[in-house]
Amino acid sequence: MFRFIFTIIFTIIITSYIMQKPLQTYLGQKYNDDFGLTKLTQNSLFKKGDEFYSYLKVKFKNENLKPSDENTTEQASKPLQEISNEKTAEILAIKLDTNKTEQSTSKISTIQLDTNNTKQDEILVSIPDEINLKIGDEVLFIGDSIMRNIAIASKKFLATKEIKAIDISKHSTGLINKNYYDWKSASNEALRSNKNIKLMVVLFGANDTWGRTIDGKYRDFNTTKWTALYQKRIQEIYDVAKNNKTDVLWLGVPCMKKSDFDDKMATLNIIFENSAKLHNKNYINTKEIICPQQTYATHITNDNNKSIKVREGDGIHLNYEGGKAVAKKILSKIRIDENSTK
Repeated sequence: MFRFIFTIIFTIIITSYIMQKPLQTYLGQKYNDDFGLTKLTQNSLFKKGDEFYSYLKVKFKNENLKPSDENTTEQASKPLQEISNEKTAEILAIKLDTNKTEQSTSKISTIQLDTNNTKQDEILVSIPDEINLKIGDEVLFIGDSIMRNIAIASKKFLATKEIKAIDISKHSTGLINKNYYDWKSASNEALRSNKNIKLMVVLFGANDTWGRTIDGKYRDFNTTKWTALYQKRIQEIYDVAKNNKTDVLWLGVPCMKKSDFDDKMATLNIIFENSAKLHNKNYINTKEIICPQQTYATHITNDNNKSIKVREGDGIHLNYEGGKAVAKKILSKIRIDENSTK
């Protein structure tokens, strides 16, 4: 019996040692926390395990020799190749790498951040499209678990205007890891199967702070190739919407309780906002709604000057009142022609 238990424990330890990157990504996707693995894997001893895992992938799967969405140099270096205007694609290039290990090669950067992610040198400027809906139109909500209460509250508000809301948000998902969940396919399927959907509301980011393999090498969050891949993921969502004649309203991520996590969300929000402006679409800065003075708080003051709790206890998610506050802002962005039907 002892030998059996020892074998099981030993197997778990060895497997975790070799597959530390996938384990780190899974914990991040599932629990928004790597439980200290990121720091631990910086140790030279643990790096050997990761190197051995990389060797096994090449040996048995030939992973970095196969063209794929994650490991193609051309795709990673030109994440916005779908944009026909090369000048526009060049303008979107964003220099966000505060990690000194990798430097951006883009000559034009619209955003630069200092090491504290607080300096914003330039923002793309464009006039947002007006979101027009008719009675009978439908709105699709996609995103991670932060979207859930926003969608629930929006559904109630929109129903009073005879607009149906469809929520397909999914816990622990994001844009960076298609192997975990492919939002390009999921959103495309939802739009193709329902032509009444005329607006897609999007919120991602909380599960997208983890690195991944690109061009056969593991790339950390916010490095040049990682950012290029993430821009491509965002572009895919806009392309899906365009191909299905659907408008997009992108929501920024609200502030977070942990300062290092909040810094990462601030980095992603700049990418989201500039992508939205590039596409002449709408963007909502949820920090202006949920975060007094742009800082984390569990309570805000509502229109009646009453303090209301808007956050869950985990320091990440919005409760229903928080979702309702954002939903009101969403509704204010939409003009509904109550004298028309679809």
